[in-house]
Amino acid sequence: MIARSLSNQTVSQRLNKSAAGYLAPGLLENSRGELSYMRLIRLINEGALPADIALRSGADFVISDYGVLGFAMKSAATLAQAVQLAAKYHKTAGPQLSVSFRGEDPNFLIVLNNQRGLPEDAFRLAVEELIATFPPVLLELTGRSIDPAYIDVSFADAGYTSSYAEIFGCEPRYTQEETVVCLPLEALQWPLLAADSSNLLMLEQRCQELLALISETDSFTSKVTAILLQQLAVTHTTKAAAVALQLSERTLRRRLAEEKVCFQELLTEVRQRLSKDYLSSTSLSAQEIAELLGFTEASNFRRAFKSWSGLTPDEFRAAPDRRDPEHSSW
Repeated sequence: MIARSLSNQTVSQRLNKSAAGYLAPGLLENSRGELSYMRLIRLINEGALPADIALRSGADFVISDYGVLGFAMKSAATLAQAVQLAAKYHKTAGPQLSVSFRGEDPNFLIVLNNQRGLPEDAFRLAVEELIATFPPVLLELTGRSIDPAYIDVSFADAGYTSSYAEIFGCEPRYTQEETVVCLPLEALQWPLLAADSSNLLMLEQRCQELLALISETDSFTSKVTAILLQQLAVTHTTKAAAVALQLSERTLRRRLAEEKVCFQELLTEVRQRLSKDYLSSTSLSAQEIAELLGFTEASNFRRAFKSWSGLTPDEFRAAPDRRDPEHSSW
């Protein structure tokens, strides 16, 4: 039952977009253009989509797609510190898989576990979508390419080993006991390009609050707030939030209305609070803050912020007496 429900979950927006590039509108899962893992597998088996589409979906990944966790990782001093953040807060990025980390000198292992009982094909797609993000993330963090020493996967060869070799510089070993991406341990000591201890302090606090909110959601409003905080860059519309919660837009609006909440008002509240936190406690640029808040352009963020506070972001930063004196948790 668990495996079936997870197979019916919609894929990420990134993978959905990759698939949509190959498909006519009538082949999409539903009128909202969403694909489930089950439907994606069916389309691959029918030849409508390339078998390695999940691997290819990571090519344009940027770490800001991880939301506040991504910016926290960027602000870490070393790759080791970034990995520690990922180990502690990876649930805030909404992964389908259970991820753990293990050191085995001279290697460092990223272990992906199928604890939710996904069928093998669905697990393979979820694994490939996630590990495809590793090369661009490591390059963005360190400015250096890091090829895995090896990749072990618990599933069988699906016929595109050459795609692994092209992306990772090595071929996977199939039907292993666990699914592992092995990196050189020495890479953990590499400094990060955008290290910033002051940014890290506030961003990690946001990760802590988000993790607590995810674990303790009681009201539906809290669940929607958690979704917004997880990945505001991509869940700032009712459609995206509904997809993340596995609901229709109508149901999302209705359930919020039952708690006397409007989605747009909730979105604005979250954006206002986070924007003031970021401007007060970090050196993030207006463009970076705009990305975190889900604005397409920094100019759109600047206009919105002035409508909220009467000040431009630069004026707000220059006037500490205008900042909120309290930083209460969500």
